[in-house]
Amino acid sequence: MRSLIAACVEGVNVSVLAVGSATSQTSRVLFSPMLDQSLAVAIFQSLFDALQNKIAALNNNSSSASEATANGGTTSARKNQVVSSATFSLRLSFAELFEESITDLLAPRDSSRQDLYIEDDAALGKIIKNLTQSAPLTSAGSFRQVLDAGLGVRRSTNGLYGNSSEFSSAVLRISVKQTFSFCEAPAQELHSFFDIVDVPATDRLTRLGKLLSRVCTFPVVNNDMLRGLRRRRFLVQKQLVSVATADGKQDLADYERRLHDLEGKLAQSGLERRMLREDKDALTAQVGELRLKYRELFDNELSLRTELLSCEQEKLALSKAFVAFQLERDTHVQQLDSDKFEAETRLLKAEQLVVEIQQDDATKAGQIQDLCVKMNELVADKTRLGGELSMLQKAVKAAECARDAEAKKNQQLSLELIVAVNQKQKFQGEMETLATQLRARQSQVDDQQAECAKLRSDNEALRLEATEFEAKLEAMRKDLVRRELELERADLAVKKEQLETQQAGRDADCKRECSVKQLSEELETQRSAFAADKRSLELQLERVQGDLKREIREKHLVNTALKSKNEENEDLQLAVERARHDLQAQLKTFRLKLALLHQSRDDAEAGTGIRALRELLASYQVREGELRDELDSARNACFRLTRRLRESASASQQNGEEPHAVDEMEHLRERLDAAEQQLAVEMQQRSEQALILAELEAQNSNLLREQKERQQHEQTAPAKDNDTGVREMHAALTHQLEEVRRLTLQQQTTQSTHPTQQISSNNPADPSELETLRAAKTQLESRLSSTKAYWMKLQEQVERRCAELLTKNVMLTEDNENLRNHLIKAMKRT
Repeated sequence: MRSLIAACVEGVNVSVLAVGSATSQTSRVLFSPMLDQSLAVAIFQSLFDALQNKIAALNNNSSSASEATANGGTTSARKNQVVSSATFSLRLSFAELFEESITDLLAPRDSSRQDLYIEDDAALGKIIKNLTQSAPLTSAGSFRQVLDAGLGVRRSTNGLYGNSSEFSSAVLRISVKQTFSFCEAPAQELHSFFDIVDVPATDRLTRLGKLLSRVCTFPVVNNDMLRGLRRRRFLVQKQLVSVATADGKQDLADYERRLHDLEGKLAQSGLERRMLREDKDALTAQVGELRLKYRELFDNELSLRTELLSCEQEKLALSKAFVAFQLERDTHVQQLDSDKFEAETRLLKAEQLVVEIQQDDATKAGQIQDLCVKMNELVADKTRLGGELSMLQKAVKAAECARDAEAKKNQQLSLELIVAVNQKQKFQGEMETLATQLRARQSQVDDQQAECAKLRSDNEALRLEATEFEAKLEAMRKDLVRRELELERADLAVKKEQLETQQAGRDADCKRECSVKQLSEELETQRSAFAADKRSLELQLERVQGDLKREIREKHLVNTALKSKNEENEDLQLAVERARHDLQAQLKTFRLKLALLHQSRDDAEAGTGIRALRELLASYQVREGELRDELDSARNACFRLTRRLRESASASQQNGEEPHAVDEMEHLRERLDAAEQQLAVEMQQRSEQALILAELEAQNSNLLREQKERQQHEQTAPAKDNDTGVREMHAALTHQLEEVRRLTLQQQTTQSTHPTQQISSNNPADPSELETLRAAKTQLESRLSSTKAYWMKLQEQVERRCAELLTKNVMLTEDNENLRNHLIKAMKRT
């Protein structure tokens, strides 16, 4: 064993075989711990120590060589041969071979396992492909843990035929990897294997021979075991026949061997067909799950877009409410200014009357002595003046009542302004909450887009795999469906031939036993009959092989045609789905434009509605042209597909294909008819939308006419000085709102045309859609930031205007108080 370990350390592949009967218990000697440790653990410990000593020696030599190099005692060629450092690693793989199956004993239970198979390697010989290797082992304890884990998975059940470990073989491979790094040369690796093989017991065939009759009479529970038992029985029968019969009886044994081989091939083909059906069902289930996930992602994306549109509509509603509030405030300010002007005119008239009274009093005081004669007239005048004074007092009282009413109105207006400011603060808080909600929704959208991107990448990989598997399964299914009847016929023929051959074999056995006892001449006649049957069977096998080759060629041609048809059908489905979603998005944009057009009747300029209507008509005409082009392309594709289907149907009828292919073609034609009907329904919806648009145009013309008449009426009315500032501010605000509306219309039209161009492009790949979604997201973010900044500026302007009106109101109240005090003083003087 030491020589084998040394050879493995030097890079030689080594194998140790443990052979014996069932009573020798070779697996316990190899793997179970005895007095100190098992044989496998002892081999690993010795191999680990030898590699460690070798690496230590090489590292010591490298340190001494580096010192000599530093002293300048070596040449460049010698430097390339000096090892600077060396490392090694040991990995373990453990497999069990039971009958016709291979089990990976170190594979994790939860992970997806790959198929194991034996492959011929040019450098390593026969190896087990896709076998799991453990992590690098650093001690005998870790090796023992991995070995115990593998032994726990190995078969160890007891049955009627004995322990299953006696009928299975185990292969324990220790992989050695040595890495050598040189000073001025690339690193090199040295790989070697140390295999420990536990061969099944040598007397298991004789023990299983007694159980074979009982296993054949009971239901099959283990196909692999039954297949292995049957093959071993055939081998034993072949050996017995070769020993018992003479030289001239070799043809009968060959005939039986070929019959058994044919039976095994038929059974194997049936098992493979069943496994293929199971794999097909599993893959169809996976494809259905993936389609459901894709539909859910698509619905989430549509819901996000609808939420964005609802946010835009809420913004427009807020702007409309703000404009209505400004109009109401302007009307209140105009009424307040008119009331103030009337109060000022009344006060001026009262002041003129007071001045006249004072002048009269002065003249009368100067002319008292000169006009004593006219005392009576003065008394009359005085009484008259007293009446006028009483009337003036009544007028002053009425003016004071009016002033009190105006003061109350001013207080009410100030309260309304305070309420408006509070509402503004409340609206600002609601806007901040809306902004926070928008940020939260934006973060959710980002997270969902990230998850969507991840799921799309996974979906892309799975879809590629699914398409490959689906193509393979579709081809296999078509082949199986076509060949089902022929296979059933061939099965019936083969079964009939098997029955005949079995009956002939039984007769031959009976005759052979009789001929052994009686005559050799009957054996010669039977051999000639069996030779003739063998030749006929060979001819039938050759014919079946020729038919199979011809069917394989036809299957390949049909598979290529079906692949092309499936690709065209998928392209048509994608185009129809995208056209439907495009139509929905276009309908939403048209509705939004119509809402904006309906709102344009409150604007100051009459040309905005006409411009919006022209933009709407232009976008509608462009979309109608695109739809017509898409309809022409879809009709051309449908015509090409129907022509190909008819050609394929005629070709399949000429080649003798079965009627289920025609049914599939009819199904494809029905799907194409349904797509054409859907396009016709969409065109009808477009025509209805055009009629609705014409009605809206008539309504818009009426509204424009009413607006012109209102403007003319306003121009004929006399203008007042105190209304100019309010009207200028109102015109500025309406102009700003018109600019905002124009910008939103332009952005919405560009947004609506941009996805239509992307959808109508010839690159309908998922990465391009992801890029377009990201670009739309950036556009929405930029638009949101611009609109937010604009509304903040507009809010600041409104706040400034409210502050100015508040200061003017305070000044007016102060002026009213001064006038009141002045009137009171004048009344006291009189």
